[in-house]
Amino acid sequence: MEKFKDGDIVRWYLNPQEYITGIVVEECGDGTVWVEHSNGQQRHYKETELVLDNNQNC
Repeated sequence: MEKFKDGDIVRWYLNPQEYITGIVVEECGDGTVWVEHSNGQQRHYKETELVLDNNQNC
């Protein structure tokens, strides 16, 4: 399982072709993280629902 840290840019997939990116703003220590999306909304995700965005420099 991937361990994310604060500041990581991650993707949450709606389906195989569409995803939403966000920034990890808090690690909860129980396999979940809080992610803030570009619209300002924060959501709580299991780490298994997310993948690291490979385009970290955009």
